[in-house]
Amino acid sequence: MGIPSRLEPGSNIPQFYLRSDWHDVYFAGQPKASDKRGFLKLASSDKNPVPEYYKNFTLARFENGRYNTLEYEENKSINDFQELGLIPGHYMLVTGNRLDDNRILASLEFFNIVGGEHKKIDVKIRHENKQTEILGKAELTRILIGIDDEEDKYKSMAGRDAIIMWLETDKEPSRHVLNDFMQMDREFDAWGGAFVFFTVGGTTISPEERQKLPYNSLFSDDSGLSVLRNDLICKETSGNNFPLLLLVNKNGEIIFKSEGYRIGTAEQILQAANSVK
Repeated sequence: MGIPSRLEPGSNIPQFYLRSDWHDVYFAGQPKASDKRGFLKLASSDKNPVPEYYKNFTLARFENGRYNTLEYEENKSINDFQELGLIPGHYMLVTGNRLDDNRILASLEFFNIVGGEHKKIDVKIRHENKQTEILGKAELTRILIGIDDEEDKYKSMAGRDAIIMWLETDKEPSRHVLNDFMQMDREFDAWGGAFVFFTVGGTTISPEERQKLPYNSLFSDDSGLSVLRNDLICKETSGNNFPLLLLVNKNGEIIFKSEGYRIGTAEQILQAANSVK
C-alpha cells in the first residue's frame, strides 16, 4: 500500500510512518504503551575495548514482571548508537567484561525513563587491576628472522610487541580465532604490534584471508613444531592443544597465553596488548 513500516529497533513494536513520524501499531486486546517516548544517549570513555552491544552491554525494559532485553544489532559499537527513543518505564543496563581466565566482571545499573525527558548514561566496563605475570620467554628475533622471504617486513617489526599463534585452520576453534582477527583487523592495526601466524598439521591460510588480517603479519608453517619447542619456554603450555596464542613484549617476555578453545580470545589478547606499558 506504499506505507513504510518496521519493527521499532529495541522494542520490536510494529510501526508505520506517517507525517514525518513513526506510529505504533497495536492489535485487539494488546495494552498500549505511552506514545510519548523518553530519550537516552549512551556514551563511554572506554577504549579497551570500545563497548559493543550484547558483547559488553545490554539494555532491558521491565514489563510483565521481568526485564526483557532490547533487541539492537549484535556487536554494534556504542559509538554508533544514536539517541534512543524509549517507552517510559523502568530499565536495566548490564555490562560484562570476559577475562582471560573466563571469569566475567559484570555490573547492573537501574534507571527510569520518563516521557519527554532526555537522559545520558556513561557505560563503564569493569576492568581487573592486576600485576602482569611473566609466563615465559620467547626468542622473538630468532622467530621473526626464521620466516623466509620476509626480511624487509621483519625489519619494520623489529622492537615491537608481538602476538604469535599456532593454528590448525581446518578445525573450528582455530577458524574462530582466524575469523575474529579478520573482523578486528583495524583494532589490531591501531595497536601497532607484530603478528606471526604459524599453521600446523599441514593446514594453510589462503592469500585472500591473509589480505584481511592485520597489516604487520608474517605467515609460516610450523607443522613439525620446531619453533614452538625450540624458540620459547612458557608455563603450563602443552604444545599440542591449538589454537595457541601468545602475547610477547619487546623484551621477549610472554605476558599472555590462550590455549585451546576459548570464547573471545581475540578480544582478550587485544585488551592485554593495549595494557602493555
